[in-house]
Amino acid sequence: MVRNQPASIEDLHPVAAGAAALLARHTTAGMAVVTSPGRLRFANPALCQLLGRALPDDTGLDELVTAWSRERLQQEALPQARGSGYWQGELALSGSGRPVQWHLVAEPGEGDEVLALVHPPASPSAEACDCRPLTERLALPMAGETRFITPEAVCCIAAEGQYSRVHAGDEALLVCESISSLQGRMDHPAFLRTHRSWVVNLRRVEALVRRGEHRYLRLADGAGTEIPVSRRRLHRVRRVLGIPGTG
Repeated sequence: MVRNQPASIEDLHPVAAGAAALLARHTTAGMAVVTSPGRLRFANPALCQLLGRALPDDTGLDELVTAWSRERLQQEALPQARGSGYWQGELALSGSGRPVQWHLVAEPGEGDEVLALVHPPASPSAEACDCRPLTERLALPMAGETRFITPEAVCCIAAEGQYSRVHAGDEALLVCESISSLQGRMDHPAFLRTHRSWVVNLRRVEALVRRGEHRYLRLADGAGTEIPVSRRRLHRVRRVLGIPGTG
């Protein structure tokens, strides 16, 4: 098993002494030391508790996160931490699929080891947006067949009672599944619920449109399709799209 009792703070990581104050303020934070090949040299009990499982020897850091987070970890988080010394962002834990805040700290010239701190989720509604390519195919139960499509082909999803209408390319597929159930199976937070009846692929959004007291997301689909944004979801939509202000 990955050991969880370091000999000392200095034994954890070259920069761990400097992070002692941060660790003291976040005693429930998960913590790990990651070697240059990306394997865990140390993991504290809080990290195992967040993951809901013990960590065997030779566990890789990429095994702690979901598929969509793995790409961000390898292509952005680890290179930035090892290059500039620090990275902060959201990655989703494997198992729960819930995005949580990560801090990666490194000291160049010290073997490229990385100290990883994982904050416990603040609330069940924690969300993240990572718009990198999706690879998994999505199974859509339809009348007489089950259609398989890639999630990135989905433009938006509309609720139709207990069914859903999936708009993908030139097709509008009637799926024998509720919009909530379908969204739950799409393991990628690029798909955002903007209204009780709509889920939108954020990579297809062209503009946020204001019309009187109402807001709409205009899609870059050639037809200028507009998807309603409910008042209670507007703040979240603005946040994940990086839109400043409150108007």
